[in-house]
Amino acid sequence: MAHKVAVTRHNAGPETAAPNDDDGWTITVTSVQCGINISKQTDGNGNAVFTGLPLCTDYVVSENPVNASSPGFSPVSPVSVSGQTPNGQTITFKNRKDTQDPACTVNCVPTTSTPTTPTTPPTTVVPPTTTPVPPTPVSTVQGERTPGASATPIAPSTGGGIIGGATGGTNLVLIIAGLLALTSGLSFVALGRKSRR
Repeated sequence: MAHKVAVTRHNAGPETAAPNDDDGWTITVTSVQCGINISKQTDGNGNAVFTGLPLCTDYVVSENPVNASSPGFSPVSPVSVSGQTPNGQTITFKNRKDTQDPACTVNCVPTTSTPTTPTTPPTTVVPPTTTPVPPTPVSTVQGERTPGASATPIAPSTGGGIIGGATGGTNLVLIIAGLLALTSGLSFVALGRKSRR
């Protein structure tokens, strides 16, 4: 028996069985010793069975590598096997159809890359950007000069009252003493006028 195996391969990838292309292949068996020359086509399972062959040792089993029903297939295994004796062996022929993607013409990515010398990008000087800074709050202290402004006038001290601080108390004592002296003086003047009369 002869058996045909048809496979396809795309872009040199793995082989894929093509069972629809196993049939219709012509297989020929010949023997000079026995005067045999018989051809059969493979069936839907890819088989061509030869029975009742006389016993000889010079059989040649060959395939026709062209099948009009399965164009584009090429033999992968030898197309003929010689020195065979018909004793129930199976001889297998394998044909393959290779396909490729069409060549790229637009926006193609190269499959190999050439090393490139790294280039230093040009240095671009970027002027510093000035970010507006909000004014810092300034607290005013009495008698202190505010930056960029005239001096803040100090209000005159009015004293701290009788129980105020030492400066306020001294001022008040001087005023009272002056008033007492003035009152005493006026009292003497008044007494002196009364005694003259």
